[in-house]
Amino acid sequence: MPDEASTLATLGMSYICIPVEFETPTQANFDLFETAIAQLAGERVHVHCIDNARISAFMYKYAKIKGAREQDAFDLMDGIWRPGEVWSKLIGLEIPREPTNLFAGYDY
Repeated sequence: MPDEASTLATLGMSYICIPVEFETPTQANFDLFETAIAQLAGERVHVHCIDNARISAFMYKYAKIKGAREQDAFDLMDGIWRPGEVWSKLIGLEIPREPTNLFAGYDY
């Protein structure tokens, strides 16, 4: 949206943008995400990215940190996106699962 922050403000929602380069995600990107989520503890939160790939990977890693079972966290992410090597390393998947980088049945 051209002015997402303003649009959401009119709805009484906060807006936090964490730009993440798809080809080069970093631990610092995830740390910003984790900090933002922690600051919103106890509130309803809506998270998204344009294809929901980045956020599904971040939510996987966050769920694992918070004690979710590996398979439960993976299944939620895998229903949206299956990350390839760069993302797998970032979120702590030991072995990239094949096929990788799938989104809604299409390869990125």
